[in-house]
Amino acid sequence: MRDNSWAGTMSRAATAGHKTVLSSPFYLNAENGGSNFDEVWPWYYTIEPTAFEANHTGSDIPLTAEEREASVEGVEACMWSSWCV
Repeated sequence: MRDNSWAGTMSRAATAGHKTVLSSPFYLNAENGGSNFDEVWPWYYTIEPTAFEANHTGSDIPLTAEEREASVEGVEACMWSSWCV
């Protein structure tokens, strides 16, 4: 099942003032948990790496959209395949 569990990690990292590279939801497994990759690939285009809530360190003041964007350096896609042809 696909979810946004990565958002909590991004939130904690941004709140701590770290720069991030989001990789978790972009794990391209050819088997894809029993799903057909050809059917699920559009899901990857729905992911917005700055779609998380975060506060300034030690406060309840939320980061602005610009501050969240500045904390995300980029994304990374990892691919795994165990199929041999």
